[in-house]
Amino acid sequence: MSEVNEVSKGLFIAQYEALRSEIHQRLDQRQQLLTYTLVGAASFFSIGIQPGISELTILCYPVLAFFQACAWGQHDNRIRQINGYLQGVEDQHLETLGPGWESYRQILWKKKRKSFSDHVSLPAQGLFIGSELLALVIGLARFVVSPQMIPVFVSLIAVDCLVMLLTLLVLSSSRAKKA
Repeated sequence: MSEVNEVSKGLFIAQYEALRSEIHQRLDQRQQLLTYTLVGAASFFSIGIQPGISELTILCYPVLAFFQACAWGQHDNRIRQINGYLQGVEDQHLETLGPGWESYRQILWKKKRKSFSDHVSLPAQGLFIGSELLALVIGLARFVVSPQMIPVFVSLIAVDCLVMLLTLLVLSSSRAKKA
């Protein structure tokens, strides 16, 4: 029976370590997505302001940023799910020792007066929404009235506005589930 307990204990510890490692990997991937978004925005903006390049080019950027925001939100959701699972595991197995790290973090979060820096999704919202909005502004500023391009231009503006709203919803909903 003790051999089964040792195997169970070893598997339990390996699972815990693997989940903590996954959190770290997802944090890194989430940060990389922000970096890729900045690089993508800079690329689209530098191409989009070039003379001879259609102003419609820059209006395609918000769609790309939306999908990157979705990936960021997916990582954020998985991190939160793993944290919740680990908190339950810690509470169940460490109850005699006091709160585990995840429970301790929750206690601190509830006690602490929250500042802007405590809101994880705020920088992501600023980067994704801000760069989408900047693409829209640059596209509007560069638009040259051409009768055959007006329907395409208006369609892209409408899509970009919808995408910015969806980006905000994706990033807001990923954090709202925590509350």
